Amino acid sequence: MGRKAFFTENQIFEAADTLVAQGKEVTASALLNALGGGSLTTVYKGFNAWKEARPATARATVPVEMPEPVQIAFLTAWKSAAAEAAREVAAAREKAGEEVKAANRQFQEALEQIERIETESEADGVKIAELENRLEQLESELQNAGKENAAKTATVDQLRQQVKSQEVELGRLHKDIEADKNRHQEDITRLVDKHTAAQDKAEAAHSKANEEIERLRGQLAEDQKQLQQSERKRLEAESKIETAQNQAKAAEDKQAQAVKEREQSVKESSELQGQINALKEQNTELLSRLGERKEKR
Repeated sequence: MGRKAFFTENQIFEAADTLVAQGKEVTASALLNALGGGSLTTVYKGFNAWKEARPATARATVPVEMPEPVQIAFLTAWKSAAAEAAREVAAAREKAGEEVKAANRQFQEALEQIERIETESEADGVKIAELENRLEQLESELQNAGKENAAKTATVDQLRQQVKSQEVELGRLHKDIEADKNRHQEDITRLVDKHTAAQDKAEAAHSKANEEIERLRGQLAEDQKQLQQSERKRLEAESKIETAQNQAKAAEDKQAQAVKEREQSVKESSELQGQINALKEQNTELLSRLGERKEKR
């Protein structure tokens, strides 16, 4: 909320003179409306200064000639009435002075209270502006968290595709190894049959068979090694997926926290706005009371 408009004393004087020229009563409320708002205490100070600066309106009197006896009788009665009136005027003036002092004290207290309310209202406006800035910051963090979460999700999807490819490759290797095992087993069975059938070539065939068996075992060992490597790669891919999922969850938690802080800021801003509206109502009520008290005076 911005600060109230500031008006100079000359501007207040000009507004008051304009109201007089228009035949309207000059009051603090009328000046506030003519100026389009402003600080109530500033307008009241300018209003009092304008009243003190206004020249008193002289009333013309027409002398009336009276006979001397009438003048003597009138002067005697006038002196008696003047003395009595002077006593009554003095008592009334004293009483009125006390009432004026009391009214002025109440008026000054009201002005001080209004000035305090205006100061608190401006301070609340600054706090609301700070909360709005914090709200914008939280919204920016929320957007960044959403982008970060989307990036993590894309990374998780990519890793899942990699794991799926590894699983397909692993399945193919399993099939190849199984086929090699079956083929090797058939080869071994065939070699054993040949060894039994050809006893005369037993030593040569046995030697050759052993060599072939060793080769096949070496091939089998190599296939098993490749299988272990594929299994290790699959485990590593699963570990990466778990890490990415944890990071995505942390980003989601951060996003939820940002949303919670934003809701809290909105709630505080709404509460402060309610307090400001209440202060404005108090200000209006005080202004109305001051106007009524001014009319009574």
